[in-house]
Amino acid sequence: AFSAAMVAHISNAPSDTEKVLQGTSQLMRRIFPIVIILMALSYWLYPLVYNPQFKNSYIYFNIYLLLTISRLCFPNAILLGHGNSKIILRAGMIEFLLNIIVSITLLKLIGIQGVAYGTVIALMANKSILVYHLHKQGVPLRTYFPVRLASIYGSVLVAVFIFFTYFIHL
Repeated sequence: AFSAAMVAHISNAPSDTEKVLQGTSQLMRRIFPIVIILMALSYWLYPLVYNPQFKNSYIYFNIYLLLTISRLCFPNAILLGHGNSKIILRAGMIEFLLNIIVSITLLKLIGIQGVAYGTVIALMANKSILVYHLHKQGVPLRTYFPVRLASIYGSVLVAVFIFFTYFIHL
């Protein structure tokens, strides 16, 4: 819903990315703490919410929670607002192919977790392509994405991920 609202806003005011920046900051302040808490507690919550047989599935859940970092970046809204849908399609195609290639490769190397990691890598690549395209158009990342706030939350999320997924439950 936020992305759709920003497309409409950017369509009417193409250079006004401040609203995207402010909205993204608000979303980050609301969503990241919840995601971090979920990630920290998923090992204990998973058997309660589902059943004890799915206890080890928390690992996949935690990997997919890493998508939060890239999902809260909205270059696609700005590109659509500017009428640049072709690059979004191209980036989506690259993401799709990369997801298949990386997921299969990592599946062979590290098992089923590799599929989840492949998805995270592919989505990050998609967002990177879109961000780069906007940068080439003269729209720097810092004008629509709170880089410092995202770096702080992203670092905490990755630290919590590593600690609670791979160290605390060995």
